Amino acid sequence: MINIVPNFLQQETIDLITEKYKSSVGKPVFEVNDMGRWQSNLHHGNFGPVYILPLDQELAPHIHSKLQSNNEFKDHVVSACFLHIWQQGSGINWHHDSIGENHRIGMTVYLNPSWNVNWGGLFLWEKDGQTGWFSPQYNYAVWIQSPLWHSVSIINRAAEYPRLSLQLFLEKRK
Repeated sequence: MINIVPNFLQQETIDLITEKYKSSVGKPVFEVNDMGRWQSNLHHGNFGPVYILPLDQELAPHIHSKLQSNNEFKDHVVSACFLHIWQQGSGINWHHDSIGENHRIGMTVYLNPSWNVNWGGLFLWEKDGQTGWFSPQYNYAVWIQSPLWHSVSIINRAAEYPRLSLQLFLEKRK
């Protein structure tokens, strides 16, 4: 159903992502979920934005070496890599990550050193009538093979800071 891997990234890689985020604040480098990256039905009804920072170039060597060390991913390449900054009121509706016949792998790595489950931002999934959830935990990777219906619950107003996650999509090598 879903795969959960603790201690996924090296601290050096997390520090690189964190520094990129901090140095980008206040600059016009962020996309927003409703600028076309996401279909409108993915965020319909949510009242907060998800800021998206593309990270393909900076992280490619780090992520590629990590994935190649895992037999599950040896014949895959990273097709997209983003930092998602989830604000209060943001979430993502039920969907699966397939594009046509392309059943890609979606992977989320959680980057907040602490996250209160009561703030929302839970990863939810459904398969064959069974549902489950996972609360963000620091440096845990959750990966799924599409098609698997999933969503992220809305970040509520009690959240003291944004939920940060690295979002990767993997495609089979051609």
